[in-house]
Amino acid sequence: MIVLIAGIVGISDVAALVALFAVNASMILFGWLMETSNQLLQYRRNGRWHDYLHGERVYMALSLIAKSALAWQIFVNVLI
Repeated sequence: MIVLIAGIVGISDVAALVALFAVNASMILFGWLMETSNQLLQYRRNGRWHDYLHGERVYMALSLIAKSALAWQIFVNVLI
């Protein structure tokens, strides 16, 4: 999706598209790593993670921040 958005806004350099693909793939892998480690802490009930709702609130906050940052990056570049 990110590569398609880049194509829509006019990025046609193959190296830039490949780099965007690689960065996006690593973002997905880091997200997966974060989810498995948050779930592991919740299953073990370590510290603040003993409460399931705490983990969900942290996940929702991080997701909102990440998606808002992406939306602002696209919005600002469209206005230029």
